[in-house]
This record gives sequence, C-alpha cells and structure tokens, in this order.
Amino acid sequence: MANKLFAVMSACLFFAAIYMYRQTNPSKKNRILFSTGIFFFIILYAAYFIADYLTGKGVTDSIIYHLKYGLRGAGFLEYWEITAVSTVCIVSVLLFSLWISSTRAKCHDKGIAHVWASYLFILASFLSNPTVSYSYNLLYFKPNPADFSSLYIPPSIRQIDEPKNLVVIYAESFERTYFDEGIFPGLIKGLRQLEAGSTYFTNITQVVFTGWTIAGFVSSQCGIPLIAPSRGSSMSDMELYLPSAVSLGDLLHGQGYYLAYFGGADLHFAGKGKFFRTHKFDEIYGRDELLVQLEDPSYKTGWGLYDDSLFDLAYRRFVELSQTQDKFGLFMLTLDTHHPNGHLSKSCRQITYMDGSNPILNAIAGSDYLITKFVNKIRHSPYGPKTVVVVLSDHLALKNTAYDLLNKAKRTNLFMILDPDEKQAREINLRGSTLDVGSTILPFIGYKGSIGLGRDLTDAGYVRSDVETIHDNLLAWREPISSFWDFPKIERSLEINVKEKTIYIDGRDFKFPVLIELNDQLETNLKFQFNNSTDRKTLVEHVLGMDEDVHFLLIDECKNARVLDETLGQTGFCLIAGRGGQYYKSMPIAEDIILTCQDIRRLTGLTPSFQTARVAHAGGGFNRMSHTNSHDALDHNLKQGFSHFELDFSFTEDGKLVCIHDYEENFEAIFGFQTNEKPTLDAFRSLVEKAPGFKNCTLESLAVWMEQNPSVFIITDIKEDNLKALRMISEKAPDFKRRIIPQIYDPANY
Repeated sequence: MANKLFAVMSACLFFAAIYMYRQTNPSKKNRILFSTGIFFFIILYAAYFIADYLTGKGVTDSIIYHLKYGLRGAGFLEYWEITAVSTVCIVSVLLFSLWISSTRAKCHDKGIAHVWASYLFILASFLSNPTVSYSYNLLYFKPNPADFSSLYIPPSIRQIDEPKNLVVIYAESFERTYFDEGIFPGLIKGLRQLEAGSTYFTNITQVVFTGWTIAGFVSSQCGIPLIAPSRGSSMSDMELYLPSAVSLGDLLHGQGYYLAYFGGADLHFAGKGKFFRTHKFDEIYGRDELLVQLEDPSYKTGWGLYDDSLFDLAYRRFVELSQTQDKFGLFMLTLDTHHPNGHLSKSCRQITYMDGSNPILNAIAGSDYLITKFVNKIRHSPYGPKTVVVVLSDHLALKNTAYDLLNKAKRTNLFMILDPDEKQAREINLRGSTLDVGSTILPFIGYKGSIGLGRDLTDAGYVRSDVETIHDNLLAWREPISSFWDFPKIERSLEINVKEKTIYIDGRDFKFPVLIELNDQLETNLKFQFNNSTDRKTLVEHVLGMDEDVHFLLIDECKNARVLDETLGQTGFCLIAGRGGQYYKSMPIAEDIILTCQDIRRLTGLTPSFQTARVAHAGGGFNRMSHTNSHDALDHNLKQGFSHFELDFSFTEDGKLVCIHDYEENFEAIFGFQTNEKPTLDAFRSLVEKAPGFKNCTLESLAVWMEQNPSVFIITDIKEDNLKALRMISEKAPDFKRRIIPQIYDPANY
C-alpha cells in the first residue's frame, strides 16, 4: 500500500512540474535539462510498474539480484504483454522528452521562479518514486544491537541415528496460504492428506533477501539470506557461488551422501547450477539436460519442463540411486505453479479449481495432485522406509492471478517433513523462516547440527528471542553476510584445529583438506577437495600445476601430501607451505597450530612487510600476572599477535632446564610456598601439574610447542651457565639457529 501511495504522490508532483514548466518560456539549455529530468523520471516510473507487475511489491531484493546476475535462461515468453507495453512506454518517453525540449510555451512567461519550481517538483517526484524508496528501506531501519558472529553458528553436523536418504521438493511459489479453507476452500487435497502423517510447520515467515527461487535455495541450505556481493559488476562472471558459505549439501557430502538436483528450468538462470556445483552436488540436471531424456522434447513451457515430466524422470533416478548408493539426497524444483498464470501439465488437464477461471489456482490444484502422487510412489516403494521426504515452497508467491486473495491472509511458506518412522501428525507453530529449514531437516535423517543463522525448529532448546533478533537484523548484517561471496583476508592469524579438522581465519571456520592460495596482502582463495574444479583435480595436483608466483598453504592427508614430500608419514594430516614449485615447510599436524601473519609470510615465501616486533617478556602477561613463563601466557599472547617471546630458564637439581625466573620470590609467587633447594625435573613437573591458573614450560614441552607453532622466536634469559644451557636448547629446539635468539652477557660468551 505504501508503494502505491508513493506512486500516486510521485505522479502528482510530476504533473505539477509539467504545469509549472509550461507557464514559462525557458531557454534552450533549460528545455534540454528539464526534458532530461522527465526522461529519467518516466523510465524510473516505468521500472517500478514493470517490477510491480512481476513481484506485486514494486522493486524488491529479487529484482535487484536478477539485474545484477543477469537474465540468461529466463522464460521471457511468459511476459510478452509487459514486454510489449514496456517497449511502447520507452518510445513514448523518448518522443515526449523530445517534444518538451523542442517547444516553448507561447502564451506564458511567469519568470525564473516558475522555472525553479518546476525543477523542485520534478526532483520531489523523483525522490518520492517508489523505486527510489526501495533504497530508503535498505538505509533506514532500527536493528537490535546484536552481533552477527554471536548468532551465526559455523555449520557442522554429527550423526545421532541410522542415516536415511533424503528427497527435497521445492514447490515453486506454493506457499502454505493456499491451505486456508476460508479463502481457498477445497483447493488443497492431496498434500492435506500427507500432512496428516507428517511434521508440518505453520509459521514459516519470509524474511528479507529470501523471496525468490535461488534465495530460497540459499537460505534453506546455507542458513543465510541471499545478499549480492558488493564487489564486481557481473555476478554471473564469478567462478564460484558463495564459496565461503557451508551448505546442507556440503555437510551431507562430508557424511558420504551422493547428491543430485533435478529442476525443469535453465540451470544458468540466477546461478542455480553454479550454486549446486559449488556446494558438492554430484549431478545437476536442468532444462537442457532433461529435455533430451523426454520422448517428446517439444513438450515444455516457456520456462522449461512440465512437472509431470520432471516427476517421471526424478522417480526413475530415485529408484536408481536407492539401488546404487548407500546414502543420497535428491533435490527437485517444480515449475507448474510459476507466476503469473502457472501451467497445467498434460496429466492434470482434467483438474480445475471451482469454475476453472483462475489459471494459477488450477495450476496449484494440479501441482497438489502431482506432488502427492510422487511422494506416495516413494513411500510405497521398497525404498520408502529409508527415505525422508520434505515438501516446501521456495518462497511466497509473486504477483499472480490469485495474488489479491493471498493477501487477505497471513502469508507463510509451506514446510512439511514426512518421516517413515513417524505416522502421527505433529504441528509446529514456532516462528521460523526458510533460514531454519536445513537445521530442522537434519535430525529426521539421523544427524544433529546447526547451519548458520538457522535453528532446529523441533529442538527443545529453541530460543524465540534468538530467531526474532536474527529476523530483525538481517538488513544490518549485509556486510558480514555478503562476505560469504569472498574468501577472507588473514588479518591477524590462522588457527588449525586438529580435532575438529577446521581452520579458523579471523572469525571464519573452514573444514580441511584445504588449499589456501595467498597474495601479498594475505587475501585468500580457498580450494576444497569437493569443489576444487570441474576437472576434479586433487589439491596436490593443483599444487603441482601452480604458477610460480602463487603462494600457498596446503593442509591435506599425509598420504596425499607425500607426493610433494616423501619424508612425510602415511597417517594423519600434514601441512606444506611454499610457492609454486617450491616447498619451504612440510610437517605433520599432531596438535593445534596458530600461525600469525608474519608466520604465514615467512612459511610461504612472501616478502614480509616491515614492522617492529614487540617482545612478550617471560611469555607475556596473562590473567593480570607477569613473569609466569607459562604455556598459557605463550598461547594467549600468540593470539594477540606476538611472535617473539623472551623466556627465563633455570637449571633443576638434576641439571635439566625449566622455565622459571628463580627459585626464590618467583617460585613462591607461582607455587605458593618457599623452598630451600632446587627441585628435580620430575618434582618440577609434579608441581606444575598441581598448580592452579597456568602451567610453566620445561625445555621439552617448549620444544613441542615450537614445533606446533613453527614461526615463533624464543629469546633466552639464562640465569647460570649460559653456554651449557644454550647447547641443551640447540639439541631440542626445532630450527634453533634461526628461531632461538640468545641473550649474551659478555664478549667471551658471544
């Protein structure tokens, strides 16, 4: 309604501007300037009405996305009327602008005030145009003070039950509102019967940046809304689609699932094919790939396949996958209910709704029949007991022939899950959105986990306030969400977590095996084994074929990395660092590792930028204490960006080196009692184990820590027999000639 009011106000201001202008005898310069303003106003006005014809809401996120990505693969034949009207409009605008610029008013000359008034009115009409108001909606909002990173959960899953196969049917624009008997009596029949044996969700709202097909895919599988990247002029030129986002497909592939996508529309449209290729789908079929499998390839709509053809091909593939794959996921997108009028498949021509006068409702009735028939075939097949079926709408319906009826009710998305182990209906009315779909599906197929901003709507730990905060802040989080189009720049450090098989780069988690390519600004390009390229190269093969000016870090299974360094073992994961054709560091990863920016530059052969290195004295401060010489202080200050650590060394009673300043005041401050003699190494270790708060290092434990953190430097402060201690350190510390910086107290020692 607000858009309509803005449109009327903008039109009134426009005609007021024309009236004022015609009261004057403007100069040629003013005529050209004013006619230019009219041209752009009418083009903008026409853009609004074209967008409104498509969406029912004027210019929306979907319009901006498709303009940025491109329209290749769109079903233009569906919109011949608006195409014709637009052409006439553009020609009329050109003629009107030429008329304004070439004519003078013959009877009026009200002076300069009317000229300026006409400009003010045309400017006001421009600013009040509903197309411009779309920008206001992006700029003016009142978000809650919520931090994106506190609510975005890095995607991960764990198995909790026997895995099941998964079939997901995205029903084009088939929202739950069509189930409303008060508005559409008797429209939904088959799906209502399926609902009686399903878990179904009745409050799946539509949040910003999720209201078109590819956005529905992204939100339901990645747990983030689809926000276009800020960089680049053409999204279609990007090699990968949201490469930093981890999707449901990525997670399932990691659990051994074979993934397939069947959709009747062109894979190029909106980047659907690129999305599935990037996120580990093994086979991807769109219009061109499926039409050749039909007996009659001419049986199609302007968009692509009719749904009866799609379901026949998909069911045949479902049977094949059931027979050949241990675990699989089959994802589908229907087309018959596409706005504005829909299409009736040949097998549904006898199906009409009411008097049959509303074409989209006929298409909905036909789609209800086809989806139900397909689901029942799966459930009654020998493979039904091991298959979970999900039916959901990709988004709320855009402007179609039932649009006014839909707007009479609270509009929500369709989402139901049919689990062969559950026969009773379960209604869930918790507030959610398509962001929650992926996380909610997982427990039904034997897994538990979280995906991004999504939450499991069946989880007893559901927190309504978290979901509301997420919905309210999506506009405010445009920057962190759009960053999923890019791989991160290493600003402070890279952490390797062996247990989780994860690298952590400045707030972002990624699973390994991974190949990290770097430029001199430490901007990354990550390649994963599952989506490294269309030619299926391994990560090691990428390294072998790498240009000599590319710097890299490779984290892969040692048995694979041995191709680059035969000295590596056969088990576990290994790190290899260097540049094309040169490997400067290779090592097994036995424990967690933190690499600072300086570490990474050195390991990969990047010329380090000049910077003053600060020294963390006695390991650095920790918990408001100094002089601890502890592993805790070392780890803490490494994360703060330190790479140079001064440590105090003292001999034990049995001649071993430990990290402590002295056995008097410092010993008492650390262990809480005084001693009259040096402890043995074993006694010292026992004291350290029992000490609260932090753990002092020994020479042996320090050597292990240095191995795990290959770019730190140790500056020694040895209290007695400096040369003896340095000889002992040289025998234990890795790469000691470069990484140990001895303090020297007199020329003879030097």
